[in-house]
Amino acid sequence: MILRKPYALLIKHFKKIHFVLSLLMIYVAYESNHILSFFRKYISTGAFTRTSFSLSSRYINIYMFSAAIIIAIIALIIYILMRQKKKPTLIYLIIIGFYLGLVIFFFYIYNILGVIEISPISPRSVRVIRDIVTVIYYSQYALILVMGTRAVGFDIKKFNFGEDLAELEIDVSDNEEFELTVGIDPNKIGRRLRRGRREIKYFIIENKFVLTLISLIAITSLSIIFFLDKKVYNKLYTQSEPFKAGYFINMINSCNYTNINQRGVPIAPEGKAFVITEVLFHNKYFYPQQLSLDNINLVYGSSIYSPIITRYQSFVDLGIGYTNQTIEPDKTGAYIFVFEIDEGIDLNNLMFRYRESLKISSTRLEAKYKMIRLKCAITNEINKVKEANIGEELTFIPSPLGNSKLKIKDVKMEKSFNYESTHCVSGECYTQSNILTLQYTTVNKMLMKLSFDYTKDSNINLINVNRLEDVIQSYGFLRYNYGGKTYSAELINKTPGNYKGKDLYYQVSDNVKKATKVDLVIRIRDKEYIYKLK
Repeated sequence: MILRKPYALLIKHFKKIHFVLSLLMIYVAYESNHILSFFRKYISTGAFTRTSFSLSSRYINIYMFSAAIIIAIIALIIYILMRQKKKPTLIYLIIIGFYLGLVIFFFYIYNILGVIEISPISPRSVRVIRDIVTVIYYSQYALILVMGTRAVGFDIKKFNFGEDLAELEIDVSDNEEFELTVGIDPNKIGRRLRRGRREIKYFIIENKFVLTLISLIAITSLSIIFFLDKKVYNKLYTQSEPFKAGYFINMINSCNYTNINQRGVPIAPEGKAFVITEVLFHNKYFYPQQLSLDNINLVYGSSIYSPIITRYQSFVDLGIGYTNQTIEPDKTGAYIFVFEIDEGIDLNNLMFRYRESLKISSTRLEAKYKMIRLKCAITNEINKVKEANIGEELTFIPSPLGNSKLKIKDVKMEKSFNYESTHCVSGECYTQSNILTLQYTTVNKMLMKLSFDYTKDSNINLINVNRLEDVIQSYGFLRYNYGGKTYSAELINKTPGNYKGKDLYYQVSDNVKKATKVDLVIRIRDKEYIYKLK
């Protein structure tokens, strides 16, 4: 194999190498100017223009990292060659250190822009960053001037490099070809191995500084590749970690894995289960925005699950299902998405996937996703949380009802009740006495009257719980013991529409009055609250 020593190659193409180096440095400076302009505008206006792309990807890109690393590598090569000839190398050492530091600074700016996009940082911190970017930006032009001078004004003849290349101490041997024989001599293997170990040891000792620089560049390059893969292009977010997608700042607020509905009744088909995720969407754009359900999936291995909007009514305790609601500018919407998945999968490997962009070309579809690792709570087993007797106050912590309070003061069961109603005719209203009874066709039934006080927790977002009758309709049922057996029965509301009082009347079985034990059960998914009526 014929190889050629690199010293003459450096001198022969000295201008071209420095010209390429100058172009790369100009590109990095140009991109740095965009960063500086952003912080100057952000300080003066306190705001920035939002687009469908994140700030980080808008101002920091892979080409900036690549250019800075290539500059450092070229400078390192020139440094090594010049150092071996004992020529001035300080400027190349400065370039190596400066651009490696610049790579690290780009990482820092990438993270800072991500923070600014989600929540503002202090004005003092922004000004400090602006000042640092300013110093770095103008320092690049000083280095560009030096490299540009060598690219345009460096002349081998002018500096006497034409006389046997003596100025750089490159003699004929630097340009000579040498033969590398490839082969194996079994009789010399042992001697060559011992000699090789000695030479490697001496080589490391003599070139410790250069090898350290090479190792630093290699480690930095690998770190950048790893960082971009794991933190930029294929970043895996965790639940409750904000992420930018389109015009929204999003966050997975909660995740539930269950096979029961809001009343604790199993509803999942055989071999299936449900995953319900509540997601916060903050619209950071200037106009109202809507979501596309096509952008939202769950992913497990090669399996992809889409949201099912027809299941929302079974999970009203977990939030409001998204259909086609509009999110106003600078407002946050919280919506649930229901997925029917295969039962028994490893929840630790279940991912929420949000498609933030889709590029269509003549040959392929290219989609870009944000992936979020879910941490789902399993809510399948029913647990009794609290119970109360007649006259006692029952609260619903912890549950979606929060600190709502219920006190049942009295319970009566009869075939009929007297009640007063209000009637209005031509603007005049009067009170009328009535008798509430069941139709004659209803057999083995009677009425149960509940006298109560109920106060909804004002801090909860649960819908359809403003009144006790709403709570009972969505989550309540009657459980009683009769004849040695336990029965569960739905409460049918018979309260007249024109009734002016606050009591509630429900249709129940005759056996309830004869029962040895009667409980009003408020079951909110896996949490059971019991009010002992008898």
